[in-house]
Amino acid sequence: MKNSKFQQYIANEFERRKKINPRYSLRAFAQHLNIQASLLSRILRGKIPLTEKALNRFCEPLNIGQAEYKAFSREIHDEKVSRGLKDPNEVVREINLDEFKFIQDWYHFVILELVTLPGFQANPEWIAKRINISKAEAQMALKRLMDIGELEKNANGVLIPTHKTSILMEQGLTNAAFKQRQKQVLKKAIEAMDFIPIEQRDQSAMTIPVDQNLMPEIKERIKKFRRSLATYIEKNNQDADSVYELSISFFPWTQK
Repeated sequence: MKNSKFQQYIANEFERRKKINPRYSLRAFAQHLNIQASLLSRILRGKIPLTEKALNRFCEPLNIGQAEYKAFSREIHDEKVSRGLKDPNEVVREINLDEFKFIQDWYHFVILELVTLPGFQANPEWIAKRINISKAEAQMALKRLMDIGELEKNANGVLIPTHKTSILMEQGLTNAAFKQRQKQVLKKAIEAMDFIPIEQRDQSAMTIPVDQNLMPEIKERIKKFRRSLATYIEKNNQDADSVYELSISFFPWTQK
């Protein structure tokens, strides 16, 4: 991810302070900005995009002027647009690897969808009970999602997603974070067979011979199916009251 002018502005301010005081640390700068040092480090390295919320939060401690504010706000808006849908008819968008590592646990993605349901309460205790996680996990998940700009508060103080689309991980991700989430999803799928009525789920399998040369096209068709189904559900959702997970497994049983 390319560093933005806003990120460069923050980095320049950090360097200016270090020149005045060589012992000035990243932790001290993070405390001044009222954020975690690990998050500030990711911001300075251009690993996560900055949001309008971050801009408003940093205005006072960084003495950002009106002209700079407008320029940074425009830049954030343009970045948000560029990270949006490639096809306006699709209801999914891709998240990059650096963002994914920050919210790799399954419940982050569930909370993003849970926020859109009627009766949602931005209360860690309520969220914890609804999706069976701890209050601490719910609290940290809300903070992470807001820190990377996936959730924000509107003018009425109501928590809303910043994108009206579902998240799709970058194609070809095979790192440890992605594998960890996939394992979590598969574990939940196994638990569903024991605890969720068949009327509320669908789990099936099909065994077929496959020419390995067809794999690129097979994977492309699976991707198109996922996106097509997501678009159908989004367009026909009238009274959504639950959050579901779609997981498709296609793998060889045989070894060469």
